[in-house]
Amino acid sequence: MTSLFSATLNQIASVSVVRRNPVARPNPNPKGNYKEGSATTAVLALMQENPTAFFTEGQFRWKTGFSHSAVSWALLRLKRNGQIVCVGNGSTNPGFCRYRLKPEASNA
Repeated sequence: MTSLFSATLNQIASVSVVRRNPVARPNPNPKGNYKEGSATTAVLALMQENPTAFFTEGQFRWKTGFSHSAVSWALLRLKRNGQIVCVGNGSTNPGFCRYRLKPEASNA
């Protein structure tokens, strides 16, 4: 039994581990590059039409026709990319925001 165990340990020790350095792959969707017809492009287009106006998530759903999930992900992505600002809706739950373009994003 011990010879089998030692043979297994010798085999494990003899195996050389080859680690390859990962090759950097190009990002097919770089920051600010959105697919045509997506909820993100629809939300961004609506905001660019009215750059100083504030919108709620419900207004985006109504005007774009996209689902709650699609609009929520679009708003998260635009916020993460720094293209929009989220302002609290006053005395209501702080999770409810009004969104608009950042002033420097509307000039671009």
